[in-house]
Amino acid sequence: MSEVYVVLNGDNVGDELGDNIVNDNVQGFQESSNKFNQARGKLDQLAQQQGGKVIVSNGDESVYCLPQESAESFAQAAMQSFESDSGKTLTVGIGSSLREGLTVSAGTSPRRILQ
Repeated sequence: MSEVYVVLNGDNVGDELGDNIVNDNVQGFQESSNKFNQARGKLDQLAQQQGGKVIVSNGDESVYCLPQESAESFAQAAMQSFESDSGKTLTVGIGSSLREGLTVSAGTSPRRILQ
């Protein structure tokens, strides 16, 4: 069974957090941070349910190692879950190595999955 790296990056998450900081909106910053943390926590659970492991999950980026056969279905489910829970979309990169997954994710248009 081959494994791949799935890199998820929250689109415009930093903008929402940054707006709260610029406006000195402490409550808004806390609420936004909690919302994103909870949404990301669901993605961590989803990856583990599909036989994956969490490599890193913080801020607006998460990296998972998953069986190749479940990576694309995980990515689709993650995109739907994150948008439903946070109101933000995800950009996804899938690669055979951590480096490849990160590189693909960085060059991907928002709301897309590239392998």
